[in-house]
Amino acid sequence: MNGSVLQQLTMVTLLMIVKLYGAVGYADGAPRSSCDELRPIHRSYVPQQTPNPYRVQFLDNVVDYRCNDVIRSRLVTAP
Repeated sequence: MNGSVLQQLTMVTLLMIVKLYGAVGYADGAPRSSCDELRPIHRSYVPQQTPNPYRVQFLDNVVDYRCNDVIRSRLVTAP
């Protein structure tokens, strides 16, 4: 199976899953009712209890990004 056929099969499968289970996006983020506890409510998953081992480091000294700006960053291990 070549890459093009595999990509098409993957896309069709993804679209079928979205169609079956639905997907909802909100321009302003999740509804307020879902943010009462400020933690994810996804089945039986619990929030991570340990500190995040990574941080995002921005490579440019830009304070005010504009639409279509390129934001250069890298993921580094936290101290």
